[in-house]
Amino acid sequence: MTAVTLEAPPPGLHTRNPLGALPAMRRDPLQLFESLAREHGSVAAFRLGPQPAVMVSGPEAVREVLVSRADDFDKGDIQRRAFTPALRNGLLIVEGDLHRVQRKLLVPHFQARRISNYVDIFAREAQRHADRLDDGSEVDLLAVMGGITRDVIGHLLWSRSLAEEAELAAAVTRVFEWEMRALFALVPVPLGIPTPANRQMNGDLRWVRGRIQAIIDERRAAGGEYNDLLDALLQARYDDGSAMSDDQLLDELITLWGAAHETSADAQFWTAALLATHPQVRDAVAAEADRVLGDRLPTADDLGRLPLAMAAFKEAMRLYPPAASLMREAVRDTTLGGYRIRKGTIVFISTYSMHRDPALYPAPELFDPERFLAGVDENGRPAAAPAERNGFGYLPFGAGRHVCIGSTLALTEGQVFTAVLARRLSFDLIDDGPVEPQLLINLRPRGTVRATVSRRVPARSENVA
Repeated sequence: MTAVTLEAPPPGLHTRNPLGALPAMRRDPLQLFESLAREHGSVAAFRLGPQPAVMVSGPEAVREVLVSRADDFDKGDIQRRAFTPALRNGLLIVEGDLHRVQRKLLVPHFQARRISNYVDIFAREAQRHADRLDDGSEVDLLAVMGGITRDVIGHLLWSRSLAEEAELAAAVTRVFEWEMRALFALVPVPLGIPTPANRQMNGDLRWVRGRIQAIIDERRAAGGEYNDLLDALLQARYDDGSAMSDDQLLDELITLWGAAHETSADAQFWTAALLATHPQVRDAVAAEADRVLGDRLPTADDLGRLPLAMAAFKEAMRLYPPAASLMREAVRDTTLGGYRIRKGTIVFISTYSMHRDPALYPAPELFDPERFLAGVDENGRPAAAPAERNGFGYLPFGAGRHVCIGSTLALTEGQVFTAVLARRLSFDLIDDGPVEPQLLINLRPRGTVRATVSRRVPARSENVA
């Protein structure tokens, strides 16, 4: 191994408070990261109690952490403590050889050619939920988006609505809430200590795994072919021809549930909230959907003709990336951005701060989907959208060996949801003032965001026979 040249430590926040930046981190990590980036640059040091930490918000430093120096960083003890009890050996948290083997097995089932088969599910569920909302009604906007994504992930996983599995869905939600509390705990309490929260967690985990195992057993007994991920994973084979063990299958199904449901609900919430507060963009997205779709649902063949719906969704994820911060831990002494990083340092990649860097995005606070619309160059040839040229400066799905395998699925789902909902409904936020984000595991609104529903009748498209 090449010896590491130890450079100067990164600049940053220095305080005599023995807790360091821990109070600020617990109060508002987004504000802490933005102030670090503004005052100290794209690699900034701070402390969480005695624990050294670094905030990263520049594309080159991000590339080092996730790609060129990826062997120097792993998920870290904090994430393993929070996520391993529920996800065990699921792809999101596992490292090393098992991660490589599982990723190789799972990735083919999330490629674009397979995702196109799910467009009908996305469109059908979005319309079904839209049709249930009365004109003039008041709704919890996050709950609406959570309901749609809940039923979509149920059909993707095992061809049934999770509304039919209310007890299972409630137990999984409590499991994920336990993870959130464990991730930000000041004093971690091991799961083996029988506190009320831990007893609830252990009971929920046993019940969730038992119920999902029963669904797997029912599927095996029923036979037949299904267009869902359970069927795909039951049929998947490793290089030696063996199938996944049931324990590993359970780990991956729970991991997929958490990643696909919560993250998608949050992303679609921010898209809907931004469209609600930018009526000109909302009307343009609806007009595009009217022109292309009229009164029918989109198919995979329509996706290329709905660029504004996709651009609006991507721009919403720029301003409010669900994974607003990625966490790693240095496993050895290394360097980052030319600065010395000691073993054990926690590294926070602040996607939120980077996506709002004016050096990468002019007028970064402005919701402008045109950033993600492709154009033409000076020779009249197709050119990438301005925001797509930022490379590691746009990071809604991570990068490198742990890049989200569901990125194509998430983008397709978001595009379809945006188009279907825009042509059926418009939302207007009831409360004045901006919606405040808060960083939990994902980026969510602070408090309940209520909206008024207005129904609209799609115009008849000239493209519809």
